[in-house]
Amino acid sequence: MVKLLRILSTMFLLGFAFMVKIMDAPNSAWVESVDSAPGIVESWTNNTASLLDYVDEDVKKTLLEQEIVAFELGLCWEDGYHRHRTEDAELIDQITDKVRSLEIRLDSVSDQAACDAGTELIFVTKDGRMQVIQLNEWRFEIRKDNSYMFYELANDDGLWELCQEVYVHGTKVDD
Repeated sequence: MVKLLRILSTMFLLGFAFMVKIMDAPNSAWVESVDSAPGIVESWTNNTASLLDYVDEDVKKTLLEQEIVAFELGLCWEDGYHRHRTEDAELIDQITDKVRSLEIRLDSVSDQAACDAGTELIFVTKDGRMQVIQLNEWRFEIRKDNSYMFYELANDDGLWELCQEVYVHGTKVDD
């Protein structure tokens, strides 16, 4: 009997912890059904979510609908801020496709930032608008109510090699 009570209480605590994790997910509201938020509920069971569900709507629209004519990589390290640009359409398409498929780990969040380790993924549209995805030490950065949260990227394999191409072969942009 005591063993059964321990098992039931453990199951209750685990279930409660899971519900708290879901309710604490940034930019989320309680989802009443899978139909009301396709893709999100399924992602939570894997503790990941699409990056596109968390970026600004203008960034999302640019990545999904706009013609991107240039990509800039902004790096803020100990020695200052550097920006490198490419207009290579094939490389831009590869980076854009990779970013569209990125996921964030909902269970790997921190409010602690690295002070000298920022990365900006800057997408430039045909009309000259720039949309930026802000990263801190390769973690996705969300600003919410005057505070920041940083989420680890789940499937960023290949992204950094593409960014390295921009850094090495792209044009250095002077500010």
